[in-house]
Amino acid sequence: MCKAAAENVLEDFSSGKQKLIEGSWPLVKISDVQKGSRDMFTSIVHKAVSCSTSYEALFLISLGALKRTREDGSFTVKEILTKIESIANASGEPRYMNAHLSFADVLGMANRLGGAGIIQLNTYVNSPWPWASTHLHTSEILACYRDARHRKLAEKHLASQRLF
Repeated sequence: MCKAAAENVLEDFSSGKQKLIEGSWPLVKISDVQKGSRDMFTSIVHKAVSCSTSYEALFLISLGALKRTREDGSFTVKEILTKIESIANASGEPRYMNAHLSFADVLGMANRLGGAGIIQLNTYVNSPWPWASTHLHTSEILACYRDARHRKLAEKHLASQRLF
């Protein structure tokens, strides 16, 4: 991490993004190490998302599509399951249309994705359903699937609507 942070600081000074006081050397700060750590974690998460199975992709694309409709970005597993079924049935592709997922299947995926740091799973006293959210923005989920086999599905449900 420290090596990556030092390389990033040196690159910033070499490219002119940062200016040095004459006679001084680039200085690596704690914030540079933290940024390098976040960048390394983010690239690992993005790689994990891009390699997801068809059903995991349905889960993440459904979560992303739901995030576009509500500010807080947290949804019950029941809402996600309903969205998965809707997206799967509308896809027209057998690998998604054959997704007859149960509540237990969705919870299992949520636990695996949560263990990988891709989503967060929460429970609330006043709700019978677990809630799921992700720190990934819908555009990040879309970018993860840009070169993957789930590209068409992600573009259909996560891309910004264009008039032309």
